[in-house]
Amino acid sequence: MALSDRNDGKWTRRAFLATGGAAVVGLAAWRFGAQREAVRRHGLTSSRFVAMGTYLELTVSDAAGDAALRPALDAVRRVEERMSYFLPAGELGRLNAAAAAVPVAVSSELEVVLAAADETHALSGGAFDPTVGPFLAAWGFRAGRPTRRPSRDELLAARERVGWARVTRDGRGVAFGVDGLSIDLGGIAKGHGADRAAAALAAAGASGLVNAGGDIRAAGPQPDGSPWRIGVRDPLRPDGLLATLELPGDAAVATSGTYEQFVEIEGRRVSHIIDPRGGEPAAGVVSATVTAPTAMRADALATACVVLDPSEALRLLESLPDVEGLLVVRRADGRHRVERTSGMSVEMLRSV
Repeated sequence: MALSDRNDGKWTRRAFLATGGAAVVGLAAWRFGAQREAVRRHGLTSSRFVAMGTYLELTVSDAAGDAALRPALDAVRRVEERMSYFLPAGELGRLNAAAAAVPVAVSSELEVVLAAADETHALSGGAFDPTVGPFLAAWGFRAGRPTRRPSRDELLAARERVGWARVTRDGRGVAFGVDGLSIDLGGIAKGHGADRAAAALAAAGASGLVNAGGDIRAAGPQPDGSPWRIGVRDPLRPDGLLATLELPGDAAVATSGTYEQFVEIEGRRVSHIIDPRGGEPAAGVVSATVTAPTAMRADALATACVVLDPSEALRLLESLPDVEGLLVVRRADGRHRVERTSGMSVEMLRSV
């Protein structure tokens, strides 16, 4: 996703939330070790940090200043500490280490995200499943990409340690029904982090926009009262935009896709998104852009839609109130088409 802007009649090339063509005005260290890059344009300042394994961009009015950024960054830091799969000492890390042996009590914040994951898993018929880790290991994932083709036996063995139905949540805590199962919230926690940052901006009296690696949440309208205008990246032309949409007051939008992190294995294009129902790479939906009331919901649904058959993805989105979607679909002949829900309002900039 990108903040839409024009520069001499051409779309700018920044990959994520950008203030097209603006000059870099400074770099500074932030409290949890991230680099800060501040860009000013049209009375707005966009500051970029490294957080949650991606780039976090916070856009606020120049008048809001750093005072509004600090609580937003603190909120994201807390989410990262609790829900990162890669922090053994974090809350999720401790849960993954112990829950196969005994139920583990979790914080109310982690429970909120687990409940949302449970809902999306049920709505999507299992296409969204945070326990997919053993399948990723079977595909030899390294630096976010698969490196090998597993055998059928390897996938069958991995399947014994995958499945949200093997996760129980009750008054005693969270427990796993099998050894080797673990939870990875990478497909939903960034959205939750964007929501928490937006709430912190609003509490500080600032309107703004939060972009957590493409999961975007508005915290009120632009300073002049107009909605934010968001660009949807073209999955077939990574330097360009496919469409733009208007994001009102407190809404969210997220995009998931197979167009960035993929490799060729045994002559076949293999994406980084694995279908948790069988362990094969997702195919068919190249990218899914979803608007929803929260970034957490948009994030999880976009991930599920990339896994689902295009017709199933559209039916799912159409069935949910206040949710819309835009899909880029790979056809059987190798060409592509765009599909959208009935209420998805976008300005298409080019055809695929």
